[in-house]
Amino acid sequence: MVNAGKAQTAYMMRQHEHGHYLPFTYIAIGRHTAATATAPTWATEITSAGGARASGHRVHADHLGGLRHAQLTKTFTFTTSGTFAVSEFGVFNSSTGAPMLCRQTFATINVIPNDTLAVT
Repeated sequence: MVNAGKAQTAYMMRQHEHGHYLPFTYIAIGRHTAATATAPTWATEITSAGGARASGHRVHADHLGGLRHAQLTKTFTFTTSGTFAVSEFGVFNSSTGAPMLCRQTFATINVIPNDTLAVT
């Protein structure tokens, strides 16, 4: 979780004092730089050919004796012009810009046209 995401979460918990804040429902993919708590973005966010940031599907379920958890999923389908090296995803509260709630890096996945990439 990045610092901006922690701050936004705290504001969301105190909406009656600070106004309305959007939920984190968007997933973006791209190429990463070193993941740190203060890095709200990465070197390259994919914004075309089926890899653009998009609203994910939210799943809420009971877990561990009544504790709640939420899951956000999105499947990206790359078009005939899409060839990318993907090594990170991030969760945001808007279709563009920040704040980012959290990010996860992973070994590079090279995608080509007609590939799909599922992020959970």
